[in-house]
Amino acid sequence: MHASGSFGSAAISGEKLLYLWALLISVSRVILGVHYLKDVLAGALLGYAIGKLAAKYEKQAIKTFFSGEHTFETGRKLFHGFFGVLVVALYILRPKRLRRGCCSHLSQYRL
Repeated sequence: MHASGSFGSAAISGEKLLYLWALLISVSRVILGVHYLKDVLAGALLGYAIGKLAAKYEKQAIKTFFSGEHTFETGRKLFHGFFGVLVVALYILRPKRLRRGCCSHLSQYRL
């Protein structure tokens, strides 16, 4: 995750200093023993590829999804996405006293 994120950010920005930083982050993961070298190399390659694709198609995507005719639809989808994440988060984080909610009488039918 560290290697893919850092190399993806470096690929999007194109800054050589960020590539050095991404390399240092990736090497530190191997030195600390939290990842194998192959895992870090695969993450770096994947992050770099996704970052390059994002940088290549960024202007086209912004022009397509945020143009005048698509602004309302894009905003609606973003609102529904954020609202859905909020509902799921509230459901997962609900207090224990609310966890045996409305359908507890159906517990005899559970498999």
